[in-house]
Amino acid sequence: MNIGGTHHLLTEKDVLCYVPGSHLHRLFVSEAIEKKMINEEVFIDRDGATFLNMVNYLRNHMTLFPEFMDKNEEI
Repeated sequence: MNIGGTHHLLTEKDVLCYVPGSHLHRLFVSEAIEKKMINEEVFIDRDGATFLNMVNYLRNHMTLFPEFMDKNEEI
């Protein structure tokens, strides 16, 4: 995946679909939702660093909250 043009991420579909009904779940399960592709990667127009924190949170089954360097990043 290409996140915001700044981060390229590889992960399993199960990680992205961990929360049923979420936008990511719908994006990767539904054939009706068109995915924007850039250079054969799914493009998601979001902040790459923030998205990576969210994916790591999902990878840990939402049990290990990421640590942030400052309060603004956490918010």
